[in-house]
Amino acid sequence: MSVEAQQRGDRGALPAGPWFEDFGVGRRIGTAAALPPGADVVSAPTTVLRLAVDSEVLPHSLLRVLETRWQHVFPTPVGEPLEATFTVTACRRVPAEEAGAVQWHADVRDAGGRTVQEGTITVLLPARPGSDGSADRAERAFCTRPWGEALARELADDPAFGSATATWDGAIGLRTGGGSVQLRIYRGEVIEVAPRTPLGATFTLEAAEHVWTDLLTGPSNDFFRRAMSGNSFTVTGDAYEYLRMSRAVMALVDAARRLATGAPA
Repeated sequence: MSVEAQQRGDRGALPAGPWFEDFGVGRRIGTAAALPPGADVVSAPTTVLRLAVDSEVLPHSLLRVLETRWQHVFPTPVGEPLEATFTVTACRRVPAEEAGAVQWHADVRDAGGRTVQEGTITVLLPARPGSDGSADRAERAFCTRPWGEALARELADDPAFGSATATWDGAIGLRTGGGSVQLRIYRGEVIEVAPRTPLGATFTLEAAEHVWTDLLTGPSNDFFRRAMSGNSFTVTGDAYEYLRMSRAVMALVDAARRLATGAPA
């Protein structure tokens, strides 16, 4: 039975939402919450999530938790006030279920601003009837092949990237928890986009989904600050070529930010 049919129940009418299409990658919601007595690693994120969506408790009939990855960074006393910020980091339409999977990253902080819990929660929400799945956008499906292909088209008209790679022959890998893609570059042009290239990536930039989301939808291109902090981005492969191609990396991130936000070149 489809999600739509399940939601219809005995009343013969669809609920008012929220729908999968209401949650695009980069959407952020903040909420105040307190963990109830007995909350554990599994129930705590679900409890906070239900309080997070527009400050309304989601009916159980609309919320199907597919996956939870959660960690308690510091002990959290029961009943202590918490501030939770949720960021949508991935949206994927599931046509067979007439629904979509939405992944959230949660950053839960105490009254002093210290992160005490964090993790990701993936939920399944019904798709709006007649929707074309517009929430599932390649421009924000970071580190997937469709995103890499869209990024290559953006880079084709980017003089800064072309200049920085004019004499280069190599491949840049871009990886996150949900995917990996490589851009094979020759003399200023991206000539191949694939999960793997024949000689592999010259170097690879890797970070969690929420880090890519913050970088590419946030207010500025602070890639090198994040990379130098040591707890955000990791770089593997040829370190010399990575440093030599620093201008190209900055141009690539600028292009990815334009792609994600729709900003003009």
